[in-house]
Amino acid sequence: MHAQATASSESTNAESDCPARIGVDVFGNSWLPVVVYLLRDGPLRPSDLRAAIGGSSQKMLTQTLRRMERMTLIGRRRYAEAPPRVEYELTEAGRDAEDDGNPASTSTHNGVA
Repeated sequence: MHAQATASSESTNAESDCPARIGVDVFGNSWLPVVVYLLRDGPLRPSDLRAAIGGSSQKMLTQTLRRMERMTLIGRRRYAEAPPRVEYELTEAGRDAEDDGNPASTSTHNGVA
């Protein structure tokens, strides 16, 4: 019986084409919306993100940034200089996610100011 429940939950997890499911996956991670919010005004270096967040380990921030890159919410820009410099910025999808998660911008998009 346990095997059936596991198989059933695995098939549900594989069905991530539902917009609501995608939204839960995106904003279910507690650091993801924080990073989206911090990047709303422009690119930041990982050290700046970590300082602004506070209370996040380097490992957690790195995992969050990599996940967001895979989801195409952010872009990573590497500069060929010494010491190496990296900045992260929101992609169009990331800006859309920020708009969707921000009640003020949502009301503006719906014609309510």
